[in-house]
Amino acid sequence: METSISTPEFIYFDLGRVLLTFDHEIAVRQLATLGSVPRDKIRDVVFEGSLQAEYERGDISTEEFCRRLRAETGIKQSDADICQAASDIFVPNQPMIEIVEELYLKQWPLGLLSNTCDAHWQWIEQQQYSFLNRLEPLVLSFRAGVAKPESEIYKIAIERVGVLPGNIFFVDDLPANVAGAKAAGLDAVLYSTPTQLLADLAERGINMTA
Repeated sequence: METSISTPEFIYFDLGRVLLTFDHEIAVRQLATLGSVPRDKIRDVVFEGSLQAEYERGDISTEEFCRRLRAETGIKQSDADICQAASDIFVPNQPMIEIVEELYLKQWPLGLLSNTCDAHWQWIEQQQYSFLNRLEPLVLSFRAGVAKPESEIYKIAIERVGVLPGNIFFVDDLPANVAGAKAAGLDAVLYSTPTQLLADLAERGINMTA
């Protein structure tokens, strides 16, 4: 016997690899070129070490991120140059943007729940993507001081909208983040394709244009 899933009252989206595509290897390449540093060194310092995770969690500032990157790699360029090289990696996932726009036109309340850092967010804001105006609140890890899949960030997201956890639908591309959201009581699904998301929405009584 099939169990029906209730229609949500609020929808949260993740940002990276859901609404925007990105590749950390682009940042590795651009930072390596900027400082004439081997890519493996950049990758080890930023992504395989704790630096990016600390930055996304808001544990360190942009200035501290850049200072440590320079100290550990020998890059000499300015904070602005480092941030540009590290952040110019995003491209809108257009089919997903269209889903956001249609949901907005149908008057569904929408928000953003994302692990991101100050430099990435500033770069994204500078692009003036219109879809960002459809999303409120913006629950961003570097501002919240906590990151998915830690339970506290989901509590913050729930409190920001004043909706019972089970009535919040959340879309994320990482299994650990989906599991964390479910543990906090959210109705969360793993993002794979726009088509699958449309099916997930339809299962919850939200029928969209095919």
